[in-house]
Amino acid sequence: MLYRLFAAAIVLFWLVMTLLLVRHEIDPESSRLREVPFSHVLRILYLHEQASDLHIYQAGRPVGRLRLHPRANKQAGTKLFDLTGTLHIILGPEDKRRISWDGSLEMTPDYRILRADVGFALHDPSFVRVDVHHLADSPMAKVSIRTRSAVLSETMVPIEQKAFTEMARTALADRPDVVLLLEQARQQLGQQGWPAVRVRQSALRHAGDRTETYLLTLEREGQNLVECHLSQLGQVLVGRTLIGYTFQPDNLLP
Repeated sequence: MLYRLFAAAIVLFWLVMTLLLVRHEIDPESSRLREVPFSHVLRILYLHEQASDLHIYQAGRPVGRLRLHPRANKQAGTKLFDLTGTLHIILGPEDKRRISWDGSLEMTPDYRILRADVGFALHDPSFVRVDVHHLADSPMAKVSIRTRSAVLSETMVPIEQKAFTEMARTALADRPDVVLLLEQARQQLGQQGWPAVRVRQSALRHAGDRTETYLLTLEREGQNLVECHLSQLGQVLVGRTLIGYTFQPDNLLP
């Protein structure tokens, strides 16, 4: 389950950024797109180890940043996938929240999950951070919740139960908004299940030039929740989400 969660998170983060500044055309002949195994894309990512530095946009406005970096840990003989980012969520004219995240996924050379460390922080109106550490062979995850000045909770939690939300509700008694977001996310995943990851050969056009790409999508019930084009070197070129976020890399300008 954790592998699917982290894989989905990786793709969602790719697609929670924007390409509104880039005028491009996706190849309309989608019926000719050829399926590609996801493992093939993973091999490309770790062959070139290219980082993707992305701007996040919503309705044409910059709202965040994201960095993705697949790399090899030569000393340990494993593969790592690092991600960091920040996102401003506008809830109203006078209500804007900043969320940041960082994480690292460690895998064997054949992409079997060994360890996952993920952290999320809500900065406004006060700082709260949640860190999750999980080893692949354990049914439990170590979860800590803290503010800038104190650790509110630190315990081992079953990764497939409601225990995490219950712990958050106790530790964050003065932050019901955070607990509500966690509970809604858990319920939505439980009711709708995990999206399918699909990769196809595709292309896009920018400034009159055609670029061969891999089109990666997260699909559920016939809808593309997120989609992004990856270069032949494994870098993110363009992407969009069903909920309106898009993204682009630093060096891809109109």
